[in-house]
Amino acid sequence: MKLILILAIALITTSAIPWQQPIIQQHTSKEHLTFLNNEFKKASMRHNSSIYNNDTDLDWQNIPSSWHQQTARTIDHRFTTFKTLLSFARKAKRAGVSVLMLVQIQKTKECPGSWYNGLQLCEHINGTNPSADGTLIQWKSLIQEIKPMRLMWWTNPTYFSVQGPVWKQAIADKQGTVGNFFSWNVTNNDTCWGPNPCDPKDGICAQGGWPSITAFSGTSSALASFGSSEFADYSVDAMVNSWMKNIGIDGFTIDTSANYNDQNHNPFPKHQTKKECPGGMLQCQGDAQAAWSVIVARVRQQQPHVVLSGELFSSWQEVIHTNSNIGGQGYPGYHTAMRNGILNGDVSNVESVANSSGSDAASVLCYLHPHYDGVQPGGCPTMYFRDVDSVLADLQQHEMLIALEAANGILSQHDYDPDSYCTHGFNGCSKYGQGAWWNVTADPYDADETKESLLGLFGTERVLNRLALRTKLEIVSSNGNGNGGALAYLKHDSAGPIGEAAILIFNPGPAQNITINLKSLPVSLLDNNIKLHNLITNETSQTALSEQWTVEMKQMEMKFMAGFSLGVFAPRQGKKKNCVSKDGYIKHSKKSTLQGCFLACKKLKQCQNIFVDYIDILWMETPAAINCTLLGEIVDPSKSCEKGTGTLIKRMDDGRPGR
Repeated sequence: MKLILILAIALITTSAIPWQQPIIQQHTSKEHLTFLNNEFKKASMRHNSSIYNNDTDLDWQNIPSSWHQQTARTIDHRFTTFKTLLSFARKAKRAGVSVLMLVQIQKTKECPGSWYNGLQLCEHINGTNPSADGTLIQWKSLIQEIKPMRLMWWTNPTYFSVQGPVWKQAIADKQGTVGNFFSWNVTNNDTCWGPNPCDPKDGICAQGGWPSITAFSGTSSALASFGSSEFADYSVDAMVNSWMKNIGIDGFTIDTSANYNDQNHNPFPKHQTKKECPGGMLQCQGDAQAAWSVIVARVRQQQPHVVLSGELFSSWQEVIHTNSNIGGQGYPGYHTAMRNGILNGDVSNVESVANSSGSDAASVLCYLHPHYDGVQPGGCPTMYFRDVDSVLADLQQHEMLIALEAANGILSQHDYDPDSYCTHGFNGCSKYGQGAWWNVTADPYDADETKESLLGLFGTERVLNRLALRTKLEIVSSNGNGNGGALAYLKHDSAGPIGEAAILIFNPGPAQNITINLKSLPVSLLDNNIKLHNLITNETSQTALSEQWTVEMKQMEMKFMAGFSLGVFAPRQGKKKNCVSKDGYIKHSKKSTLQGCFLACKKLKQCQNIFVDYIDILWMETPAAINCTLLGEIVDPSKSCEKGTGTLIKRMDDGRPGR
């Protein structure tokens, strides 16, 4: 039901216009500070020396849900028939798509209407096969065929149309299991984005949800409550067994981010006013997102690889509060800047957009935020941005655009396409013509079936994961003059198992030789003995790394040059302050980024640890300057540091144990 940023709602396309940049809360808001203090209190309990025995807090662990960090492209598909899906999925795999996001995969035949492009719940969503089409054998075959591409479901798991059998079952027995999904005996003060539907026999009403056309307009729905124990059990069973185990869905994007909170618990107050949902979703004590997060936690216990995302988040705090993995949804200027750079043959000036997207902030969040204290990097969140542009038909341009956005830490999700069409009568198009939500055209792919998309590298190469630190490198010259419109990044999987690094080069313009300044790298890497290999072509570089490294680039070419490590810099459990090293070594660094601090430490033999003061990361912003201190050896942080709010980070040149 597309986003709730404004109340002027397009009747055909969607329930609100989503393409405004979110309003940012002040960092000093009372709610935000209370949240942080509670998280720091939890982290302070991890200051026990037992967790540092044998440095077990540094051991590498694979997190099943970390696959979302190795994604580059999501495209949406409005489900009509299994046959149509199979054809589309095969094309998507060849195009290197990471995730296929399905919409209206549930059974809805008995609940006709626009319903925001098919978000209505109609029949039961649990059971052996709750899909609208396809046998279980067909679904399992599809899942195997399209690997490593994954399926997710965009759903609003709470509002049931009064046209469907679930509602009819509920009004027939209001105190039964299904009847208890809903909140009864409500008044007009209990509405939540729609009128309260009533039992025509006795006039008893349930809390209402989004109707079929727009808020308070169209066929009514009843709002099932996340706070209902019966509905919570039902939801867990449906997600764990029906959709994940039986159908093969690996993740869910929750429409409206489960934000049916009242005003006292709303992280984005302008989403709701007293008119739309004054008391929030009932049975949730005003905080529907907290009740939803409990459901998610139960699902994770049984399906630990599940990934959760949402339609619109307003802060990392909201991502944390809903127990989600992927935050979003971004702003259109990001895609526009990247796209124009590719089309104009000059991506040298996209940095101001890239560094304020929130992707760099996500990396800092993973290191410093108390909620992620002691969490392996695979347990940290990433960011997606919704893409509403046309697909670039030229394969090279398309792949460079998606790779550029992924290299900057953003998962591109294509869910509106001005060139696609509505089919089978579903809404989402302007006057039912051209341009559709959730039914985009296929991404381009190579006609040679033996060639795989280079975008698949983002799913297989750890150094390309979206949380890897990103640093723009200076291009000293292009053919001896300027930067030639090219762009170079240093990517460093600093919290990963071995600290892999790579130099990513994007050249959307003509062929040229570019010279990159690598003086920031350790001297040991710049002695003209190390040649890198191109992850895209598997070719070895013609020249060895040096302070001024020259690379030959063809027209419209990318090179992902890997084959070296900058070591692991692993955050220790427990938040600290006043750390003192065994040898007393201490040096304040003037570097202002995590990567800058890590490289400064890497160049000094005495530096074995880094202490970083906490900085507040709210959402889509350029992280504030880091304040870091270089330290010597620390054997037991519980004895060498006091409890605090900062993060102690250990340098590990040989990587993490347990990998």
